[in-house]
Amino acid sequence: SKDGLKAAVDEDVIAFLKGVVDEFMTASADDLVAASTNSTLADRLGGGSTLPYVRRLLVDGGPAAESLFGSLYEMSLAMAAQFEAAGVARPSSDAPVRAAVLLVNDLAVLLLRDQIAAVLGFDPLDGEGLARWSGVLMDVYVNGVITMSGQPERGARR
Repeated sequence: SKDGLKAAVDEDVIAFLKGVVDEFMTASADDLVAASTNSTLADRLGGGSTLPYVRRLLVDGGPAAESLFGSLYEMSLAMAAQFEAAGVARPSSDAPVRAAVLLVNDLAVLLLRDQIAAVLGFDPLDGEGLARWSGVLMDVYVNGVITMSGQPERGARR
């Protein structure tokens, strides 16, 4: 049946992506810093039909989407803990939420790849575009975006 076929494809795609997640879970913190989630997933997904399928799966929702997102969330949480333990990430006051924020950021470029490419004029997940995207992403993660110069000190009244 059509529903049976969709369930079988969902199962295969989720198994494939969970395999990628398992690779992340066994990587060292140094390896994880060297390769962003985006570039590794983009390399694995390539130009085939997997990425469009994952997009549709996550947007449509349901048990398969929840299973996939849950696995990716657990990976994000574990990676953040590895980064903290290795001293390459600050401890978080709310590790579960930070892991979700980082995951959503990584998924956004996967899900909105075509739209990002249209406005920027390059594919953020391929070749030079990936290098450019990753460079800015790492700058945001390492240096932040907001400067506090000219702002009152924390806790000071305005």
